[in-house]
Amino acid sequence: EPSVTVKPGYAVYWFYHAFTNKCLYAPKEPNKPITVKPCDESNYSKWMVLTSRKGYFYSMAHPDYCLRVADVDTGSLELGKCDEQAKMVHDNDGFLTLIESSDKCVGFLNDKDMYNNEIEMNLNTCVKEDNEKFFNWDHNPTPITVCFSEAFGYPCCSDPNTSVAYDDEYGQWGIENDLWCGILGSETTVATLTPTINTETYYLYNTESNKCVHSSGILDSPITMTVCDQSSYTLWDIPYTHNGHFHLKFDNSHCIMLSDNDSLVLGKCGDAGTTFYREGNYIKSSISSDKCVGITDTSTLVMTKCIEFNIYQLFFFNLWTEEPVDN
Repeated sequence: EPSVTVKPGYAVYWFYHAFTNKCLYAPKEPNKPITVKPCDESNYSKWMVLTSRKGYFYSMAHPDYCLRVADVDTGSLELGKCDEQAKMVHDNDGFLTLIESSDKCVGFLNDKDMYNNEIEMNLNTCVKEDNEKFFNWDHNPTPITVCFSEAFGYPCCSDPNTSVAYDDEYGQWGIENDLWCGILGSETTVATLTPTINTETYYLYNTESNKCVHSSGILDSPITMTVCDQSSYTLWDIPYTHNGHFHLKFDNSHCIMLSDNDSLVLGKCGDAGTTFYREGNYIKSSISSDKCVGITDTSTLVMTKCIEFNIYQLFFFNLWTEEPVDN
């Protein structure tokens, strides 16, 4: 890619959309829609903006063009001419708005697209929720290195510039959405961490089959789908971050495991084969990030190529709470 001279007083940022783990992305040619896509090192992921983050958002891929509201009435966004409809502001809370319409925020054009690899964005009436937040990074924010806080069951802070609320022997802590988070890059003794992972209990539900992920409790037996009876065989203790070992409630030393033939079985928790993570409503393995957990015709679970809108690959993490017992 040709080098682009950065204007005086400007900085180059990636605008990271933590809700989808993607970045604000310019189209291949001007006058096309603005999207979010997986972050990369290309100029399509980079934007040249005043350090105040107020004014024109120039694309580093097309430096004569800006992030622009193509139609003020519909809120459609494009990479277009740098005029009054291209004057934006990115505030300290992470919301991206048109200067002349501060009640309108950049968000999804269609919520149903949120699991797509590329998602078209639009200027909508602000609801001030996480799916409208962008965080400015001065380097590619993904893949994000696992930070020290995840060993304790707390996520990394989405914003690298999060204010330090607490400092301990492991690193610096911030607060996002009223929850503790670890500030990436502040870790000190990560290699020696051996804390107990904070987990929550879930039943993993697929709407199309109207069933839940199940295990018989026998090692090496297949993971299957069955009626959601919320027994200890259909409940899973999963890290708060939804990244790590998926422990069977019946026996916490046993976890979902990826076998050699890409099927899922019950195994002993420990190695990389028993590490999974949630991406939207998809479940992925740390070994095969291009594959997702899916349901076969025989109601067993396997890792297959991720396909957008594949209803047999979408799982809901429904939090389970034990019913109180009358005394």
